[in-house]
Amino acid sequence: MNPDELESSPFASFAAPKRSAVEEFQERHRRSVATRRKMIACVLAAIVGTTVGATACAGFNLDFEPLLTILVAAHIGSVGGAVLGLIVGSICFAALSVAGMRTRSIGNEFVRRDPMGALRGLMFAWSLMGTALGSSAGARVGASWANINLAAEPLGRWTMFGAVAGGFLALAVWFLTVRQPQPES
Repeated sequence: MNPDELESSPFASFAAPKRSAVEEFQERHRRSVATRRKMIACVLAAIVGTTVGATACAGFNLDFEPLLTILVAAHIGSVGGAVLGLIVGSICFAALSVAGMRTRSIGNEFVRRDPMGALRGLMFAWSLMGTALGSSAGARVGASWANINLAAEPLGRWTMFGAVAGGFLALAVWFLTVRQPQPES
C-alpha cells in the first residue's frame, strides 16, 4: 500500500505512530511548568497592584517621607499575605480531601479527579486574596510607624478598597498586555 493512500484513508489516525509514555510525561510537565509560571507572574502582578493601591489610599495627602514607610510596609504585608494565602489554600485542599472521604459533592469530585490542579487552584486563589488583605494591613501598620492617624486622612480608611482596586487594575493590565500568546517552538 502506498503511503499517500494511507493519508487519505479514514483510518489514518489509527495507523499513525503513537507517542511514548516519556513523550506524554514531558508534554504534561512542560504544560505544568508553563501554568506555574503564569500563576506566579499573576500573583507578582497582584502584589505590585495591591501594594500601590493600598499605599495610594493611605498616603493620599501625605509628604514623601511617610509615604515610603507606608509603601514598604504595604509591600511586606502583601508578600506576607501571599505566603499566608498559599498556606490557607493548602489547608482548604486538605479539608476538601478529608471531607471527600465521607461525603460526595462537586468540589470533592474535582479534588478526586485532579488533585494537583485543585491544590494549585486553591493556593492561587487564596494567595490573590492574601495579597489584598496583607497590603491593606501593611499600609495601616506603616502609617502607625510614621505616626499618622489614618482615620483623619481623607482616604485612610479605604486602604482595603485601594488594595483590591489596585490588584484588579494590575491584573487587568497583566491579562490584556503582558500575557500575549507565546509562539510554539
